[in-house]
Formats: sequence, structure tokens, C-alpha cells
Amino acid sequence: LKEEDIKNMKRWSFGRGVNPSIAAQKSLKARRSKAKSWRKDINLMENIKIAIQQLEKPTLQKIAQILNDKGMVTIRGGQWSHARLGEQLRAMGFKKWHDLI
Repeated sequence: LKEEDIKNMKRWSFGRGVNPSIAAQKSLKARRSKAKSWRKDINLMENIKIAIQQLEKPTLQKIAQILNDKGMVTIRGGQWSHARLGEQLRAMGFKKWHDLI
């Protein structure tokens, strides 16, 4: 370890020999992996596409309502909102729902 790393560990470490920056990177990677797996398990993209096809004039709020009506919940178990749906679309690499069609 570098001297600078040792100083930072003494100031910010939550465990002996644990580098907070590396731990944060590993945590982020693990959370992203779990979220990706969850989206796949609930077939989120396909359910969004189906909702878009069912709607005459789709909006994120209307799509979220269809997901809620189907009994689908967010990764934390809450109801869908346009904001949560937008977050998931961005996490999947889409800027807006229009990109799915």
C-alpha cells in the first residue's frame, strides 16, 4: 500500500485494510449486476413494450400504471411511477421509452 492510501484508510476506513474507494466500486458493480438480473427475471423490457403497444398515446405515467395494474413492483417492492420507470429505462441504456419501439 502507498503511504497516501494508508493515511486515507486511517481517516475513512470502515475496516482494517479495506480501501473505501475499491469497496465502493465493488458495491456499485454488485448492485448493478443484481438490478440487471432482477430486470431480466421480471421480464421488464418485454412488459414495457407490451404496455406501450396497449396504449394509444403512451407516456411514462401510463406505462407505469399498466405495470402497477399487472401487480408488478419495483426492485424495492414499491409501486411504479414515471420517475422509477425512467430510471430503469436509463439503466437499460435508453434515453426515453420511444427508443424501445
